[in-house]
Amino acid sequence: MEIAIQACRKHGKFVGICGQAPSDFPEITRWLVEQEINSISLNPDSVLKMTQIVLDIEAEQRQEAATMSERVPPPPVRQAAQAGGAPGVETEASLLD
Repeated sequence: MEIAIQACRKHGKFVGICGQAPSDFPEITRWLVEQEINSISLNPDSVLKMTQIVLDIEAEQRQEAATMSERVPPPPVRQAAQAGGAPGVETEASLLD
């Protein structure tokens, strides 16, 4: 399934999954959500439970994304060349700082 999902996403295609597994196995539902598919079809008797699972997973993903964005340091400020360099010209060393 992973190969098919990746191929569809690469080509901008809609990815929807139907079948018994997402209705019966929360771990399958989790995996499908993590694959960022567009749609999961569920049996009527599992809609409420699995919808809550999807909402919980998506909330976890948003929290992780927010945490990661807080940890990413800002890009370094480039400095002009010093001592003997032309004003405003960056040296290789200043770009590596």
